[in-house]
Amino acid sequence: MDIFAIKNKDTAIMEVFHPITGEDTGIRIEIYAPDSPQYTEAINNLPKQKKEKLTPELIEKNYINILAACTASWENIEHEGKSLECNFENAVNLYTKLSWLKKRVGAFIDKEANFLEQSPSN
Repeated sequence: MDIFAIKNKDTAIMEVFHPITGEDTGIRIEIYAPDSPQYTEAINNLPKQKKEKLTPELIEKNYINILAACTASWENIEHEGKSLECNFENAVNLYTKLSWLKKRVGAFIDKEANFLEQSPSN
C-alpha cells in the first residue's frame, strides 16, 4: 500500500441526524480539520489563562469558541422559520444552546478519518 495515497482534507461535511428519531434533518455542517490553519488559529486566539484561573465555565466557553471558529459553513439551519446565516456569533449561539449538536460537532472533529481521503491508485 502506498501510504502517501492517504491525504488530509482541509474540511469535511457532517450530516446532522435528529437526536431523537435518527432521521436525516437535511442539515449539513462543513467543519475545518484539526490540523487546519483555522483550527490552529482558534487555539492560538484563546485568551491566555493561568492554570489555577481556569474554571469549568471558561473551559466550556473556550471549547465552544473553537467549535464555532472551525465551522466553515452550513446548510438548511433555520431558526423561527428563517434561514440562519453561518457566522461565528451564530455558531457560538447554536453550540451554546444545543448541547446535543455541540457534542456531535466535537465528536466529528475528534474522528481523524473524517478528514482523510485516499487518492486513486495510479
